[in-house]
This record gives sequence, C-alpha cells and structure tokens, in this order.
Amino acid sequence: MTPWGLEKYAAAKPIHGPRTVSATESNAAELKCLPMGIPGTYFRPRALEIVQLPDRAIMIFEIDHMWRVIHMDRRGFPEVPLDSWMGYSIGHYEGDTLVIETRQFRGWEEDSQRWLDRLGHPFSDELRVTERFRRTNQNTLQNQITIEDPKAYTRPWTANINFRLMQGFEMGEFICQELMLSDLPEMRPGQ
Repeated sequence: MTPWGLEKYAAAKPIHGPRTVSATESNAAELKCLPMGIPGTYFRPRALEIVQLPDRAIMIFEIDHMWRVIHMDRRGFPEVPLDSWMGYSIGHYEGDTLVIETRQFRGWEEDSQRWLDRLGHPFSDELRVTERFRRTNQNTLQNQITIEDPKAYTRPWTANINFRLMQGFEMGEFICQELMLSDLPEMRPGQ
C-alpha cells in the first residue's frame, strides 16, 4: 500500500478478519446500509444474477437490491466522471471470457469509508477494476479481478473469486435496515 492507503487501512474498523471490532465500534459502510461497490459486494454471502442483453449485461445483486449495468456497445468512458457507488462499467468478450473494466467509483470519504473487501482495504476515486469472468466447469464461474489504484496501492494486483452456479434458485428480498435491527449474531461480533 501507499502511505495514503496505509493511513486509510489503519483507520478502518472492520467487523471481519484479524482486526475485528464490534458492530457498534465499526466504521464499515455496510453497517450504514451503504453500497460496498465492486469488488466488495462479491464478499457478501448473497446471490447475484447476470442477465445478458444485446447491448449490455446487467448484474442483479440480492444484497441491497443493487444492480450494475455493463455497457457492451463499444462505448468509451464518459468524459465527465459520474463517480457512482458501483462505478461505470464497459465490457466485451474475448473468446469465452467476459472482460469488464470499471472506473469512476465514488472513492474513500471521511464519513463513508469505501473498502475493496470486508477487511478494510481502502480504495480511492482513482480505482480501476478489470474483471475476467469465465466458466471453468459446468457449475463454476471464475472472476479474475485486477485492482489498479495508484493512490492506495504501489502496484496492480490480481485475485480470483469463484462463484457456484445454482439452478432453480430465486433471489429473496434483502432489506438492509431490517438486518441492522435483527438479533443475528453477525451483527454483534464478539458477543
């Protein structure tokens, strides 16, 4: 991490991982019912669905009822950054691999820290995420994610996430505020 990244990481108070604090002490965006963005949303244990249309793909997330549009019509990124929670995504196919580049994220802010994961690794508004989705077998969808953020990290790095395909699964309703008011133990780590 860069000095900026290390400073923001030190300020993070996650409810998961080796630096876990209680939910009442945490500054995690998810506890404020704020979107985690990409790739953070993938680390929430909830379903997602990908719908392929002629000019775009749409990812529908059970978590927070979020959606993400991936433009597949060969457009470029907007000249004026939109800076959204999920970023602006452009995709294309390379053989059997869906390649998605996402930029223009709403970055780290004092009152709503943005993390790449649930452990507190920060990102800035300079974040660029490149994903390579492909099926590795009948039931597995692999996403190879490359993170580039010169403000937070000294060099790009890559990680893989595997998704298990489920037939006949229906996404359920997810209301963040109801979860925050629940008696679920994960909302009170360490208790």
